Amino acid sequence: MKILIASIIVVFAAFCVGIPHKRDANNNYHGNDDNITDVIKHENYRAENYTVLTFDGYLLDLIRVSKKTHENHEEQDSKPAVLLMHGLSGSAHDFVAGGATHGLAYKLADNGLDVFLGNARGSRYGLRHLHLNPKKDGHFWRYCWDDIGIRDLPAIIDKILKITGQNQISYVGYNQGNTIFYVMASVKPEYNAKVSKMVALAPLAYIQHAQHPLMTQILQNKDSKSWVIKNIGQHEFSPSNDVVAKQQNECIQHGIERRVCEDNYFILNNISDEIDQDVALEIVDSEPRGCTSKQLLHYAQIMETGRFAPYASVTDDDDSSSSDDSDSSTSQSSEEGNSEDEYRLERVTVPHYIFDVPRDNWYSPEDLNKLKNRLPSVEKVYEFPQYYSNVDLLLAKDAHHRVHEKIVDILKK
Repeated sequence: MKILIASIIVVFAAFCVGIPHKRDANNNYHGNDDNITDVIKHENYRAENYTVLTFDGYLLDLIRVSKKTHENHEEQDSKPAVLLMHGLSGSAHDFVAGGATHGLAYKLADNGLDVFLGNARGSRYGLRHLHLNPKKDGHFWRYCWDDIGIRDLPAIIDKILKITGQNQISYVGYNQGNTIFYVMASVKPEYNAKVSKMVALAPLAYIQHAQHPLMTQILQNKDSKSWVIKNIGQHEFSPSNDVVAKQQNECIQHGIERRVCEDNYFILNNISDEIDQDVALEIVDSEPRGCTSKQLLHYAQIMETGRFAPYASVTDDDDSSSSDDSDSSTSQSSEEGNSEDEYRLERVTVPHYIFDVPRDNWYSPEDLNKLKNRLPSVEKVYEFPQYYSNVDLLLAKDAHHRVHEKIVDILKK
């Protein structure tokens, strides 16, 4: 009996040890039972949650973060507003991971900015719809990043302007968070006037020379409907072991926690030795989602053609749940006169500050140069050759000082 009890205690202790990254009350994350407002409040900051309704019925959480002071709403609304927009498979949690000593949102709030965290459809905080259930209705997931740029992002910006009463905001985008901005500012150029400046963290636009292992496989097989359904999912991104096993094993061999290596967020955005693994595990526990197979097929299209253009699907109507308007991004783009042409980046007139990770495998220096040459208002490019992955810009051990302080300087100019 004593041996049995001792064995149970050992197993229980091992189980508990297997759950690190649950930060305590002093500075620790409390786990995936907490939503993002709880996480922010645990850091002794104020968090407000607003709902953004898109034209096509998605309900998106918009999180406002500020220092916990005694100022009233009028004083808060007078601060410069900034929107932070997450990337592939992410959520607003990307910007608060690691707590007040690490998260970009806290850094900006500490420096007198009125911080808003956006969420795209399909993210953990974008899983509501007026009529569709993401667990039952495949049509919920039949969107591309065109839709996020044309429908979600303008609605989010308009909501912030309404809340604050201001005429402009500043913008910080992370990887796909920049893709959607370029779509919006091209298709709806009037939104350029609503954004005073933009910080583009590892922007994804031209990616013809990308060396991303998963995207390379998708490019090679994107025209096979059966391969797509089996290996990346019919609707929501759900990779098979066949397409990610090599990438995961290489990650594990570098001493990275298995749960990090196997998480879709890091499969897409990469992982490196520069990242604080406790913060990476916190991202995993935040249950990131927010990526469809169609988004990745669209990126594969850009890799193939070298053109930053709307999605052109030949295999989209692959099941009985499809409807005539299932390819919503193409139809919407067509309405705006963009169905065949590239997005007109000369319309993106917002002053740009680009943060580049030259070794990132999502794009090459040649790809980034192509983007810079087509944007009319690139103010400065900051290079981070010491980093290995775009995600280092948010989660590297020294990102709070090396990256985030530069962002503060730019936004407060």
